[in-house]
Amino acid sequence: QLQAFGNYVELAREGPWGKRVSEAQQVIASLVEHQFKTVEKTLEGVMPMRVERVYGRVKKEVPDYARVPSEAVLARAGGALLFIRKIRPIAMSGGFATLHTRTAEACELTLDAYFSELLALANGDEPFDTEQLLGGFERIADLMEALCGEEKGQLARRRVASSDLLNPSKSVA
Repeated sequence: QLQAFGNYVELAREGPWGKRVSEAQQVIASLVEHQFKTVEKTLEGVMPMRVERVYGRVKKEVPDYARVPSEAVLARAGGALLFIRKIRPIAMSGGFATLHTRTAEACELTLDAYFSELLALANGDEPFDTEQLLGGFERIADLMEALCGEEKGQLARRRVASSDLLNPSKSVA
């Protein structure tokens, strides 16, 4: 809206309206940048991890799909990722395109890595609770859809369908 205002009304940078519009743009940009800087921390809350021993002393973090985040945490993360996707068209004119790109790529990599770890659990030899793991997949697919669009969510769901998740010989539930 501010950019459109500036296009239709000639504003002097040092004039009263020019200063107001410039200040408003700076406030908006700082709010958006703050949102970008906190989204990765928000994602950590919806992708719980646990430490597991592998080969004695070696420890490895694996997804804790049995621990379900609260609805409020899921909604906050989904809203933040949707915000990142929806604000993309104005990132350049808003002055935060670089931060937007870095944040979107980092979030997508984080979601992809967590999804791959869940997929490895589903395709691995260890027994698992099918319902809990399926719930973990659905949460991550929803977040992928919020960040990247419907196609990415559908792709994730197709990958789950083609995994060994529904193989009855491996599940414990």
